[in-house]
Amino acid sequence: MDTLVLLWLNHHLASSQSYFYLALIVTDRIPWIIMSLVLCWLWFVGSPGLLPKRPGGTLNLHARYMAIGAIMSMPALFIGSQLMQRAIERPRPLHIEGLLTIPVPPQLWQEVVTGFPPATAFPSDHAIVIGLLLSCVWPVSRLMAMIAGGILFIPLILRIALGFHWPGDVLAGLLIGGTSGMIIAFSIPYQLTTAQRLNHWLQRHPDWMHVGLFLFLYDFSQKFSWLFSIGNQLLSWL
Repeated sequence: MDTLVLLWLNHHLASSQSYFYLALIVTDRIPWIIMSLVLCWLWFVGSPGLLPKRPGGTLNLHARYMAIGAIMSMPALFIGSQLMQRAIERPRPLHIEGLLTIPVPPQLWQEVVTGFPPATAFPSDHAIVIGLLLSCVWPVSRLMAMIAGGILFIPLILRIALGFHWPGDVLAGLLIGGTSGMIIAFSIPYQLTTAQRLNHWLQRHPDWMHVGLFLFLYDFSQKFSWLFSIGNQLLSWL
């Protein structure tokens, strides 16, 4: 089933060289920039204080707790996914010769292929982060979660069509990230006191808060280039 879905998506995308080029561009940085914007929204949304401005409204304290939970979970999930990719050696479709239809010059495509380790398909890092972020946004605003999910669903499908991942890799990533987000959401009633103290400290030290958030969001929008570099260096020492 994995192969059938992959080949069907690849066939339709490869029917147009211009769309294939566009897919390569869209799946590179744009999803991470969109997720950074959603995370910013999650940080600032909601009413201040302990009571919402309208019945059924969102408290900024709750939204920030979800944002902090997502921020703190992402590095651990990334390191976990790297370890899983090393333990479960599953070749990416683009490394299987003759499997995909590629309407771009072979030299250009070879540059794309060499940028991906051959046996690191499972699970999808993109899907893990998207699943985590959407499951953290859902309790705050279902409308925003559906809008963001609809937008971010496109690059996930394109990554399958390009051969970066099998469909199962993406589904597993969404499940892992989504489960982590649900754990964060269900733990809110037990962590409100801690969240209030942390939010109070952040409000008292906006200089440290904004610098830290800027550095995190910048690295996040660059696909965690700093985190990956540090993680790969640590793994090389093991």
